[in-house]
Amino acid sequence: MKNNADVSIIILTKNAQENIKETLDVIFRQASERIIEVIVIDSGSSDNTIEIIRSFSAVLLVENPPEVFQHGRTRNLGGNMAQGKYIVFLNGDAVPLNKNWLEPLINDLEEDDSIVGVYSRHIPKKNCYLYMEIELISGMRPVKEIIRFSNFIQNDKQVHLAGLIRFSTVSCAIKKSVWDKMPFTETLPIGEDQDWAKRMLEAGYAIAYEPASVIIHSHNYTLTRLFKYRCANLQSFNAILGRKKSFFGLLCRILISPISSIMESIVIFRYAKGKKYGTIAILKEIYIAFLSRLVASIGELAGNK
Repeated sequence: MKNNADVSIIILTKNAQENIKETLDVIFRQASERIIEVIVIDSGSSDNTIEIIRSFSAVLLVENPPEVFQHGRTRNLGGNMAQGKYIVFLNGDAVPLNKNWLEPLINDLEEDDSIVGVYSRHIPKKNCYLYMEIELISGMRPVKEIIRFSNFIQNDKQVHLAGLIRFSTVSCAIKKSVWDKMPFTETLPIGEDQDWAKRMLEAGYAIAYEPASVIIHSHNYTLTRLFKYRCANLQSFNAILGRKKSFFGLLCRILISPISSIMESIVIFRYAKGKKYGTIAILKEIYIAFLSRLVASIGELAGNK
């Protein structure tokens, strides 16, 4: 622990042996003169993640039993340990693109007193499913954005989530002085980051999207994991927004999903053609997208109960 640290980087891991070494290597090569401390909280890795982390003498490793993991609680644990003026949260399966990942995040916090949270641009991993790759590319464009409460539409105390939904602790920086007063909620299954961002906006602060800070991060979910994720995701957002459960709304989305799938298939086909995919590979990607959307819809339907 560095008592004079400027920045505390908190990394959450579990079975991250595929990229944790690369992640830590890039972190320690950052083009920054700031004093940083790196804290890794591992939640029960069964591969070589622990051994890899221990090879970095400058890293403080915290080993937690997997059964106590909870997104908000585990990140709050790291925040409580942090000595820096700024806290940077990073997922163990995310890799900073280059040595200029850190500075843009912190610069935004220093240049505007109203900004209390900054998040990075995500770009897909090499093996990313095309439907997810298209989502990331279209949803996280290389254009900086400052999000304030005035950007949102209020209707019966419901907050429109355009822009907010992308705030992510997968890679973000937060002012510790603000986090000390308003830490993450520990009662949500997931979505602690969007909940925190919403509370910050309602308190009059701003959130920044900083595309100059880039991480490589995407998921090729199994159908089982996708089902569980979308189920938990809907439960969290109903709680965050205070929304009532709407079976009818979800049912309508499922009924129109064939039309949505056809439109998405056309987009995937054109995108894949541009990347010189063969016919078989294109058909496989369209099938993966269709099946994933179907399972995601069923997961949301289950999460609405």
